[in-house]
Amino acid sequence: EILNCIDYKTYLTLINIFYTVDNLYKISNNKENLINILNKNNLKIKLEILNRLTDKNLKYKSEKIYNYILYKKIKILSINSKLYPKSFLLSKFVPFVILYFGNIELLLLKKVYIYLDDNISSAYAKKMKKLLENFVDSISKYKDYTLLFLNKSNENISKKIILLNMANINIFNSLNINFNSKNNLNTLLIFLLYKDQNYSNFFLSNILDKLIIPEAKYKKEIIDIVNICLDTSKEIYVTPSNITNKNAVFSNYLIKQGANVILNKYDILK
Repeated sequence: EILNCIDYKTYLTLINIFYTVDNLYKISNNKENLINILNKNNLKIKLEILNRLTDKNLKYKSEKIYNYILYKKIKILSINSKLYPKSFLLSKFVPFVILYFGNIELLLLKKVYIYLDDNISSAYAKKMKKLLENFVDSISKYKDYTLLFLNKSNENISKKIILLNMANINIFNSLNINFNSKNNLNTLLIFLLYKDQNYSNFFLSNILDKLIIPEAKYKKEIIDIVNICLDTSKEIYVTPSNITNKNAVFSNYLIKQGANVILNKYDILK
C-alpha cells in the first residue's frame, strides 16, 4: 500500500539508492534523514509519496499484514522475478510484489477468464459458462491452459488461478484452504491487498490471455476489463445471443466490433 502511489521508474531509482525495499522501509522511519539522502542523490519525489513512505500508521498496518502472511506461509513474488508477468511492466499501475499461495508456475500457462454477472445473467448463459469452464478444464490436462477466477471459483475445476481481493486480513480466516498442504500443484491463489475494484479489474485484465463473455450488458466492470484487454492485445471471445436479450446488449455489440465469435466450444482453441 505504501508503494502503491510510486511509478515504476521512481521505484527503480529508489532501489538503486537503497538497494532493497527493506532498507528503504527502515530508513524511512526518520523522515528528515530520508529527505537528506534523496537530496544528496538529486531525487525529487512528490510530497504525497514522501508522506506515505514515512506514515507510521501505514507502517504498522504493513507489519501486521506481513507477519500474518508469514504465519500463513504465503509467498511473495517480486517484480524482479523471472515469473513476474511482463505485461504489468507496461501498465499504468505496477504491483511491485504479488502475494501468492500454491503453484506459481501456473502463471506460465494460457489463462482463460470467463466473465458472467451471476446476478442478472440468464439460465442459458450460466449453463454456457459451466460448459466452457468444464471444456477448458478438460483440455488443461494435455494443453497449457488454466482457468482464472475472481474472488470465487467452481469447486469442480481441477486446475485454476484465483484472484482474491483481500480488503482486510480477516478474510484469510474465512478461506477454506489448507495453507500447510503440499498438494497444491494445480491451484494458485493471488491475494490483492487493495479495496479498489478498479485495481482488481486492472490486475485481472493484465494477467489473463483469453477473455470469454457468454453474455454481458453495458456495465462499468466488464467495459473496463474489455478496454484493458484491447489495450494489451488480449484475445476476446463472445457467445452470440438473441438481439432481444437485454442482458446481452454489450456482448452482441462486441461481436459487431470484431470480437471472436464462439459458435462451438472448440473455437476458443483457435
